[in-house]
Amino acid sequence: HPPPNPNMLKTEIDPPIDREAVVRRLAATYDDGRYTDAWERVQEYQSYLEYTNRNPEASAYAVASALGIPRGRVRPWMDDNSAPDPVRAIEIADDRGWLDLCWAEPPFTGLNVIVAWIFSGGSITEQTKVPLLAVDEETHPVAITALNTIGLTDVRTTRVHEDNRAMELIPTTDASILGRLLVALGAPLGVKTSSPQLSLPGYLATAPQTIRLNFARTYVWNRGTLRPDRPNTPVQIREKRSPQYRHEIQALFNSLVPDATRGKSATHRLSTEAALQLHQPPTLGGGVPK
Repeated sequence: HPPPNPNMLKTEIDPPIDREAVVRRLAATYDDGRYTDAWERVQEYQSYLEYTNRNPEASAYAVASALGIPRGRVRPWMDDNSAPDPVRAIEIADDRGWLDLCWAEPPFTGLNVIVAWIFSGGSITEQTKVPLLAVDEETHPVAITALNTIGLTDVRTTRVHEDNRAMELIPTTDASILGRLLVALGAPLGVKTSSPQLSLPGYLATAPQTIRLNFARTYVWNRGTLRPDRPNTPVQIREKRSPQYRHEIQALFNSLVPDATRGKSATHRLSTEAALQLHQPPTLGGGVPK
């Protein structure tokens, strides 16, 4: 049977301070190829650590027999001090403080903006799980601040096309771990426009307004097009995505600014008040959006 789609599980994180839900979804990003049930492998490794701590002289055969784990799996854990990939990912994320999340504090304030960036001006490469943030001269410093907020200061900037000014930011340390964590929080993996399952992160349903506002501001700032010729709807966003997804985005905007956008068109036309409130950079660094 096909591996589970991590994006189908996003409602399990409610709210993001649920550490176990985040950890399980992070492990689930390894449910392809080498692992058929990465969380089960994590649990096996935890059992292995507990057993060998109690029985430090036990052989690989004894450990495997006691735990019902293949000896070929246990031996490299014992002999080479290796660990399953999802275990290493969890350890790295934990060391960086990415698993004990609180709504109003870093690193979640930064992660929320980066998740919104993936939806609105970035991507997570399906094969490598590395996140890419599209930026220009105006948005570049805010993306850098968001990455710094989660503890990443080593970032590479590449130009997408040499004949224009398009750029992408790529973390150079623990990039794939970050990408997997973003997926665990609800960010889309791979191409967004072709996914009928594309949906906003489940945590937005219960997040405080400051979190939802920062998400919406990041989204509108990246995707919004200024229309000075239309003073009543001065910002528009063209969505080549499913009707259900467009409805979710519209509901988010309208929850923050009454009647921010109306209708069921593939183009969201923001009202003057919505444009004023939402077409601006998110607030980072401990500040509270106004």
